[in-house]
Amino acid sequence: MVIAVIAVWLLGRPYKGITHDATLYVAQGLRQLSPARFSGDIFFAFGSQDSFSAFSPIYSHLIEACGPAFSAMLLTILGQASFVFAVWLLVRALIGDTLHGGTLQRWWALVLIATVSGYYGGLGVFRFAEPLGTARSLAEPLSIAALAALLSSRLPVALLLLAFAALIHPLVAAPAIAVATICVVVPRHGRTLASAMKLATAATFLAIGAATAAGATAYFDPTWRAAVMDRSQHLFLLAWETPDWSRVAWSFTVALLARGHLSADGRRFVAASVAVCASGLVGSLLSVDILDNATFAGLQMWRAHWLLQMLAILLIPTLVCGAWQSGSAGKTAAACIIASCCFARPDLPASAALAFVAAVLLRLERRHPGWMPENLLKPSLGLAACAGAVGTLFDIQLREPLAYGPIQPDAWVGFFSMAGTPGLLLLLAACIALLASSRLSKFAIAAGLAIAVPAAMAWDSRSQWTRALEAAADGSHPFRAHVQPGAEVFWPAASTPAWLVLRTRSWFTGDQGAGIVFHRETAMNYELRRTASMALRQSIDNCSLSSDPSCPVDIARARALCERIDHPEFLVLAGRIDATPLSRWPTPGYLGFGPTWIDLHACRDLVHTAGDR
Repeated sequence: MVIAVIAVWLLGRPYKGITHDATLYVAQGLRQLSPARFSGDIFFAFGSQDSFSAFSPIYSHLIEACGPAFSAMLLTILGQASFVFAVWLLVRALIGDTLHGGTLQRWWALVLIATVSGYYGGLGVFRFAEPLGTARSLAEPLSIAALAALLSSRLPVALLLLAFAALIHPLVAAPAIAVATICVVVPRHGRTLASAMKLATAATFLAIGAATAAGATAYFDPTWRAAVMDRSQHLFLLAWETPDWSRVAWSFTVALLARGHLSADGRRFVAASVAVCASGLVGSLLSVDILDNATFAGLQMWRAHWLLQMLAILLIPTLVCGAWQSGSAGKTAAACIIASCCFARPDLPASAALAFVAAVLLRLERRHPGWMPENLLKPSLGLAACAGAVGTLFDIQLREPLAYGPIQPDAWVGFFSMAGTPGLLLLLAACIALLASSRLSKFAIAAGLAIAVPAAMAWDSRSQWTRALEAAADGSHPFRAHVQPGAEVFWPAASTPAWLVLRTRSWFTGDQGAGIVFHRETAMNYELRRTASMALRQSIDNCSLSSDPSCPVDIARARALCERIDHPEFLVLAGRIDATPLSRWPTPGYLGFGPTWIDLHACRDLVHTAGDR
């Protein structure tokens, strides 16, 4: 069964390399090693997330010793292993052996945390236990382990772990600190949910009111708000879509339903998590969407949802076991909860609807025990199973590898990852569990290994483009001989290669906009350069999708960028222009589409050539 947890974890969370926010943390670590090379980069010039965390100085030592690529992978593995261990500590504290099937419930909690997606917040941006190397990779397990220590009545250990989590990533640690505070303040007995809600709501509104009265906050003007809305729409709750609110509704419903099956301390813990999440969402809606408060937009109070979402997933086995003992209606409700785990983001409204149906069934069962006839049980379970199967099929279809595009994974890895849907992984875990509890336990080990071995081989699912960038970051690259340290390079590609490969300033990439909510100057410069480079970027993007290896890029657009007052010193173009490049980086046919080389041009040469003509 341990092998089964490993197998489903590897299938459910494949490693994508230095992508997404992992790029930002590698860049921050590289900046710690060579500040002069990155000074003036618009991501760092006016302040970045780096100012609020002690993570980058620590990470920089690892990068210096091991290189960016290996450091990012090592951090990811450490974070994933720490997360599983911390979750195990938490479920041990929440689900005791006194509960029915306590050991099996804890095992299923680990399986579910490995299989269910784990996304939280809006627009599918953030995910707990994400297979990336970020500060969140360490702050999340530290926060979870701290709450486990609190539930085990080890307050000094909990405070120490929360302090470390806050140093690594304060936004991740803040909900855990709030939950721990409520658990300490709210009494063990009585109306814990009401008390927790009052305390969390009062603290949230007091903080907003005090900061506003003291004038210690910044506010969005229309230009700043428009830039943040364009780049980081997930910060505004009114921009969240129906699937996002469906996920929120699902986590609240499941957590509250499971609360009745826990001990007094467990109920208090769930009540605190629900209260903190609710107050965070309301506080963010009020301060950011209505009052245009940029300071509270940066605090991202809605991130409290990560803790409640994780808790709801962990408590599914407890809820299912408890509901299964409540007659035909309870069994049907349990099946609905299980089926609700099988839906991907576009279909999350169906997931929330199934959780709501389960809540209604359990409510009716408490008021009118035995109201559902037994002859309706099998059809009801069949309908729930069909719902889960439909959600799984839709999820498989979403994961089918694209037949076109410039960034392609290995074919077998792409199709193997289609098995990483929650529905299929849960079915796989159930089959192994049944084998393990029978006389065929040896076959369970063989089945687990048969899945775990290829899952381990497919776990490193970095695209060929990402592998090429990471190999160049750790080794040599032809462009480095021409680009002076600290030069500003326009290389608009995924993972910001100017940072990663050339170890220098980037003139513009989407990654630089990650901090525009914290500083207006960053937002204005980002938006100015985004608009100025839009035409050239469109031309480059068209070539990256073209089957013509000599696809031309409009040289007039390249010169227009080089003639700006704030022009970059070098352009890196994935396409051909009518000028001799300084250097050429061959990109062998592994990309599948687009040009077979990437060229480095000096802006001074392009402008000089235009002047001669």
